Amino acid sequence: MTIQHPVRQASRLLTIFSILLITSPCYAFEALITNERSGTVIHVDAQGQTTEVVPICRRPRGMVRGTASNEVFIACSDDHKVVLYDRIDRQVIREITAVPGAMNLTIHPMTNRLLVTNEGAAKASVFTLSTGELIAELPTGLEPDGIAITENGTQIFVASENSGIVHVFDGVTYESSGTISTNLRPRRIALRNDTLWVSTEMGSRVEIFDINTLVKINEILFAPKGFRPEQMTPVDILFNNAADEAYV
Repeated sequence: MTIQHPVRQASRLLTIFSILLITSPCYAFEALITNERSGTVIHVDAQGQTTEVVPICRRPRGMVRGTASNEVFIACSDDHKVVLYDRIDRQVIREITAVPGAMNLTIHPMTNRLLVTNEGAAKASVFTLSTGELIAELPTGLEPDGIAITENGTQIFVASENSGIVHVFDGVTYESSGTISTNLRPRRIALRNDTLWVSTEMGSRVEIFDINTLVKINEILFAPKGFRPEQMTPVDILFNNAADEAYV
């Protein structure tokens, strides 16, 4: 499938690493943006206006919602930690330290686990969400980035962007259970039903794999008219609540 829709440039956002959209019955729509260079979290309202810029840590990168609607976990790469940020009170309320090169993260509330990729250490770390205790380390290829865990907690996927591989681990024993070869520089991954979506930054596409067979079943190539392939560098993938639309 080839995407041929017009592409709008967003050059003023080049220093931004991650965007998290939050809507809940208790709070109005809000977007949070981490800025690696300034070490801040930027709050943006539904009209696209910046409402507050909060200093947070050195090189904040990936974000994920916490178990409460006001909580956001943020990976602080150069401080080698993960912070729990209260987006209502605009302050850090807890830290998990000794997380080398924290890059990206996800949580699994059913099993009380926080999973973090450690970019410079070629591994991913698994912590107890409530206490911050390290319970497992998963060896990966160079520059691990995206990480995801299935809803039932039985499979963990980690993308190594410099190795062109997605590593698969058993979510109970943490043993390696396979690898998936991808196009150039796999960055982020997302799960939808029994499929794994992988953005390959230098491959200008999103590849879709069956999580049971680890076989590639489809891909979405970004090739709008007038653009060279190397100009299209997909990274983040986000599904809407109904999981019938994907935003890349």
